[in-house]
Amino acid sequence: MALGRTSLVERDLADGRLVRPFSLELESGLSYWLLTPRGEPPPRVARFCDWLLRRMGA
Repeated sequence: MALGRTSLVERDLADGRLVRPFSLELESGLSYWLLTPRGEPPPRVARFCDWLLRRMGA
């Protein structure tokens, strides 16, 4: 049994690797912040930020 953010587990649910035991969903009210240094980030940092934002559905 586990708790997980829908945006992080939806692919596993769709592929059958995880099973939703019941339909209850709760909104946490919590937020995540992605912080980077000022200025132009290095390409690898920019790629990671882009990937993370896409993955989180932002």
